[in-house]
Amino acid sequence: MGTNETELREFMGSLKYETYLITSDKINQLVKLTIGNYYQRSHVFNVLFTKQNKMINQES
Repeated sequence: MGTNETELREFMGSLKYETYLITSDKINQLVKLTIGNYYQRSHVFNVLFTKQNKMINQES
């Protein structure tokens, strides 16, 4: 895995994951971070990696 944000996001992107910034904004808690779009902060922040095109088929 990567040793910094850029390497980690590039690695996850190579596995077809999308990156979202998790914010404290109640209206827009997830902000999609496209490749090359980085979040400049002086403190730690959380991101979510997900595959939007994957659907889980749950049968009851």
